[in-house]
Amino acid sequence: MSNDKKKVRSLVIEKHRIHLIKVKNKHQKKAQELKMNIDEPLQYQPEDKPRS
Repeated sequence: MSNDKKKVRSLVIEKHRIHLIKVKNKHQKKAQELKMNIDEPLQYQPEDKPRS
């Protein structure tokens, strides 16, 4: 029983870690785009609009 819980927990942690890596990569791409668009800052629009 407790063994299963450990498995599930490590699975959740692994999923979370993968998600964090994806998010980090996304942010790095964004930062690179920003650096490229520094001459024309108006071209950059944040993807996520504030939730209503």
